[in-house]
Amino acid sequence: MAVTFAFVESIGGSTRLDLNSSPWKLLAEGTTFGRPELRRQISGNMLIDGQQISAEAYGNREMVLRFELNTSTADQAAAEQQKLFRELDRPRNILRYKPHTSTDVWFRTYRAGPEEVTLDGTADGTTWTITVNLLAEPFAYGAKHTVLSGQSISMNPANSNGMYRDITGVRGDVEAPAQIIFPASQVAGFTSAVAIRRRGTPSNVPFLCQAESLTTGTNTSAQANNSDFSGSGNNWVRTTFGTPTNQIRMSTTAYPSTPSVDARGMYKVFARLRRDDAVGEIYIQLNNNAPVRTNLGVAMRMFELGEVVIPGGMDPVVEGPSGVELAAAGVPLEIRAERQSGSSDLQYDYFLFFPADNISDRFAMVTWPSATSGFHVFDGYNGAVYNIDASGAVTNSAASFIGNVMMLTPNQTNRLFFCRKAFDIADALTDSVTVTVAYYPRYLNVAPVGS
Repeated sequence: MAVTFAFVESIGGSTRLDLNSSPWKLLAEGTTFGRPELRRQISGNMLIDGQQISAEAYGNREMVLRFELNTSTADQAAAEQQKLFRELDRPRNILRYKPHTSTDVWFRTYRAGPEEVTLDGTADGTTWTITVNLLAEPFAYGAKHTVLSGQSISMNPANSNGMYRDITGVRGDVEAPAQIIFPASQVAGFTSAVAIRRRGTPSNVPFLCQAESLTTGTNTSAQANNSDFSGSGNNWVRTTFGTPTNQIRMSTTAYPSTPSVDARGMYKVFARLRRDDAVGEIYIQLNNNAPVRTNLGVAMRMFELGEVVIPGGMDPVVEGPSGVELAAAGVPLEIRAERQSGSSDLQYDYFLFFPADNISDRFAMVTWPSATSGFHVFDGYNGAVYNIDASGAVTNSAASFIGNVMMLTPNQTNRLFFCRKAFDIADALTDSVTVTVAYYPRYLNVAPVGS
């Protein structure tokens, strides 16, 4: 198969200028697609040997392209050169490339000019050699790939696919920003917690801690099954506040109970709770995090209780220089509560642990647009949240997120966690949402067929 080399309208779009068919020819000699430089932030001093890399990221790539232009007349040569120069002068452009049997990739390029324009052979102006230094984004992009299409996520974490979906078969060489898409009517105006675990075995992540699995403390006991709460058996816990001061109401010596490499990380903790009346002030506290005021009202609500780091304290991660990752032991949990006024009790359903270290994991709190038609998109590439209406147009509606965009890692199961109502009134356990996840694979050079 021939080499494909052209400036195009968009990734997967139509060709504007084909540079590998007559009168153009891409010259192998002198042409290089460069490599993105892996830039590093290095620190050290004379007290220890070696230096530490505290941060690293790929820089842009510079491509050197050499073309032969061979026309029948000088006027045709001038016209063809103008086509190329107009393409080079675009502030942003897209260059399609496929070397022989590989899959198409696209480079997103920046404005450039010709480095060298040389008249060859006779002086009739029909044959030219043109060299271009072209700056581009670090990676080549593949065609858009949808990894989840209209998949259901239950808002009962005790169900199969409860508040998560696994993503497999991610293509590319390096991580890629995800586009996470929901029908607008399902998430409009809500604030959601979104996270991705992108390492190890995501099914081993310490994600769901049912309240009834904890050891009960002062004025606190597990209660008979109630369909308003998740889980089975005695599936909720109640504190009656016979002693209203700040006391340990539930605890465990280690969460999770079994050490593993997959337990390691920072987690945002959310609690699903309710009260039996709306009078008075009740606060709940996780470990040494700040106490959280439970809102007035008797509806089931979600509350963010702060962060937990597993394991607690110093974490060497690996055993010496061996590269063998050490298992991380669970940490003690203490759920404290106090009632400052009123006579209400406090009822606990579960605690969610969302991966949140934003390096190997990703976490964000997303406030969706208020529009109820079309689709809402959490767009990793553009770092934005927006609505697309039925015609495909972006609408002007308020949206925001706090945290990091979601990234997908190739050759790894990525687990997407999602809690639709992570702030204020909680979802019913029977609720669900429909999610689609897509991305553009990113490559350091070319894309093998089918990758």
